[in-house]
Amino acid sequence: MTDARSTINARLHSMLTIGTEGELPTDEILRLRHFTVFLVLGIPTMVAFGLYHLILGNYTLCAFILISALGLSTGWYLLRHSAHRHLVYQCNALLFAGLLLYMVAVGGTDGSKCLWVYVFPLICFFLLGRDEGLWWTVGLLGMTVGIFLLPMGGIRQYAYSGDFKLRFVLTYVIVGAVTYWFE
Repeated sequence: MTDARSTINARLHSMLTIGTEGELPTDEILRLRHFTVFLVLGIPTMVAFGLYHLILGNYTLCAFILISALGLSTGWYLLRHSAHRHLVYQCNALLFAGLLLYMVAVGGTDGSKCLWVYVFPLICFFLLGRDEGLWWTVGLLGMTVGIFLLPMGGIRQYAYSGDFKLRFVLTYVIVGAVTYWFE
């Protein structure tokens, strides 16, 4: 198990740091590894769901998903060729937040699209750090609560129950707090 983990870590490290060895601080290399994990897991998932929603005719959701996947791909390139890494993380967080807020609004089957919001604190804290990650995490929670409580023109909103809204907010705060603590 340790050998497999070492091999995975070495490959993740080499994916984004080829040619930058010795030039980056340890915390930046760790952020690059985190971004690589999000990229490796995120792009196939986003492309699959994007194509699924294209087939279903959910063009707006498909566009949000594929734009977020394109942002990850572009971010990976920019991380290798730009010194503005933090801006890349921020832009990807913004794209993903837009996707998540749209998914909260439309809800999906039994409101299940809202569950993707739990991933956001992980991304923000691990890529943006504790202080900025906290602002992004709290900001998304505030906008999510706004979607829960306020009608939005032009979008047919999912009708979440009061129990779901309360439980979602409480569990999101717990996930955010634990992620903050680990970061």
